[in-house]
Amino acid sequence: MVRGQLLPDRVVDVVDGRIVGIAPSEAPDPRSPALRVIDGEEGFLIPGLWDMHGHPLPTGDRRPEAWWEPDPETSFALLVANGVTGVRDMWGSLEIAARIERERRTRNRNWPRLLSPGAIVDGPIPYYPGLVAVGSADEARAVVDSLRAGGADFVKVYSSLPEDLFLDIVERSREVGLDVAGHVPAAVRARTASEAGMRSFEHLYSVLEGCSTDEDRLLADNVAFLDARVAGRSSTRDDRAWFERLLETQDDARCRLLLRGFARRSTWQVPTLVALSGVFRLRDPEAAADPRLAYVDPRVRAFWGLASYDETRSFGDTDWVLRQRRFERLKAVVRMMAEEGTPLLAGSDFHPTVAFTYPGFSLHDELEQLVDAGLSELDALRTATLNPARYFGATDSLGSVQPGKLADLVLLGANPLADIRNTRSIRAVSLAGRWLPGDSLEALLAGVAARYREPEPVDLPALPPGADRTVELAGIRGGIRLVFLLDPEVVADDLPGFLQPIRAVALAGSSAAADAFLVTNPQFRDWFVSGLELLLADSVRIDGGRPRRSAEAQWWIATATDSAFGPSDLPGYAPTDEFATRILLASWGAGTGDGARLSGREFDSGTWSFSLEDLSLRLDLVCTPGGARSRVDFIDPPTRVSWQGDPTPEWYLVSSRAGELGRDCDLRVSAEGLHPLATGLKRAPLLRGPGLGARIVEFGRARTALYRVD
Repeated sequence: MVRGQLLPDRVVDVVDGRIVGIAPSEAPDPRSPALRVIDGEEGFLIPGLWDMHGHPLPTGDRRPEAWWEPDPETSFALLVANGVTGVRDMWGSLEIAARIERERRTRNRNWPRLLSPGAIVDGPIPYYPGLVAVGSADEARAVVDSLRAGGADFVKVYSSLPEDLFLDIVERSREVGLDVAGHVPAAVRARTASEAGMRSFEHLYSVLEGCSTDEDRLLADNVAFLDARVAGRSSTRDDRAWFERLLETQDDARCRLLLRGFARRSTWQVPTLVALSGVFRLRDPEAAADPRLAYVDPRVRAFWGLASYDETRSFGDTDWVLRQRRFERLKAVVRMMAEEGTPLLAGSDFHPTVAFTYPGFSLHDELEQLVDAGLSELDALRTATLNPARYFGATDSLGSVQPGKLADLVLLGANPLADIRNTRSIRAVSLAGRWLPGDSLEALLAGVAARYREPEPVDLPALPPGADRTVELAGIRGGIRLVFLLDPEVVADDLPGFLQPIRAVALAGSSAAADAFLVTNPQFRDWFVSGLELLLADSVRIDGGRPRRSAEAQWWIATATDSAFGPSDLPGYAPTDEFATRILLASWGAGTGDGARLSGREFDSGTWSFSLEDLSLRLDLVCTPGGARSRVDFIDPPTRVSWQGDPTPEWYLVSSRAGELGRDCDLRVSAEGLHPLATGLKRAPLLRGPGLGARIVEFGRARTALYRVD
């Protein structure tokens, strides 16, 4: 592998976890009969693979709802089954990393070798909760010293670090003997980071900016975007303009000059192309049939949906086109890196929150992407074998099949130098001489699949004639109830048989608040009370299907008598005086594949957009200047909506736990694409007429809101 030579018909001797000899197979065999002999005929032996950017370790968030935390044992099983014998973890925690390494060594666990920073260091206002914030030079040096004392293998930096603090961290890390890797901070030029001594750049961050003739302006906008993100003022228009300017100002000559500097200074690049392209699979109708999803937690599968995924939830066609153009440019830059001698490492960035990235499997995807970008099969293979050894300064023990090296090996069934896809043809793996044949690798995969296998569907009673769907919910965590008025003409004619006769409750007399509202709005006296309810539950079954953790919706009309069909209320919801009895008109479920996820952010005015199967619903919070600032979180229980403002505002819709209501704010609801469950209703807009109000539901305790007409 050092010279990329293919040596046929060799016998490789391994003793005590190291290669002690390699000889032609026809040479005299001095080995003891007691030695174990493994037949590798027609196989291809390569060094064990390294994933140089992965996330196998959790950060230590022990909350049950922290579904995004990686599971080390399943990650390790998938890595080893895919021939990955080493991984550079890019977050984790020092405590967990130390425990994992201790257990791997003392208990001979079949786990890959592991290096970890134990934390991520960011600026005074970190990009994510849980990152280590530094706000001064003294803090920067102290953090590095603390990581060094705690056993960190390197220091990882992140996007929000100011340039001066970034340089302080790099300097102190060099003094204590630690490499610096991670995101080139948004405020820092790629050349500056390289000249300072940052050892590896992840995801090619700041590289395209460095290839642009408008680098300074692009970096300034990066910092402005971070400030806007903190303040909740992100702008889709500004975002698109930035991408356009980035792409239109690319200069190959400038780029090659930058890349040659990387080569001279040995600034390693980890493109993670497979992670950067994962978002495009959200639009691929075949992605849901990927057999590797069997090795993914069902909660993660639900997140990997077009309507659920944080990054792309608000994308329009223009956004997708710009991201695709940026990705193609990144691949072109990777090709130039190979031509200019920029050192490259293979990393997949597998993590539950990174769409369609799988431990182990995605490293092979990355190798294929590198070849597609322009690397030869040999050079792509080196990014996961010899190059990691060079990066670590460990070519005496890793990176090639030679005497004296550690016996971290992979036996393939086909030649990877002929086709890089052959790295998937794994027959066996050696972890420091511990031989895992194919059936052992299959057992590792089967164990992960069994852990994440969902229960088989159960049989449910037949639905009434004309009904299409049932929804069972358990473990409701919280939700929001939207109450609105429905024009009686919408429900007057042609209702499905199972809904007749219907005696809907008109607004008049439904509640004291409604009567007060009608004093000034008598035209709505005969309009019916209806509602749409959104909630999160631990277990949801739709039509008796497999349970999933998901968002659900139900549309109902308040009725005067008990209904013959449909629940009178959602499980866990306390009945209310004004809407104690209701009839279910339709219900929607969202989750696995095409699911919905409500996530909150800070804003002055903002929009949530998400899909519930065929229904597209939009909630707009509109606040006048100087109005409410709020943070809404529908994921972590209990559901919270907190407001700050005048305790006696002029107008309000939503009440809060603290009783402090936003001033001059309005929650507006719109919908399209009504699911055709009720034939008499599908031709009418779901929301026809004014919105009445909203109620936040927390573990069955309703927080009643006052009504207001849009």
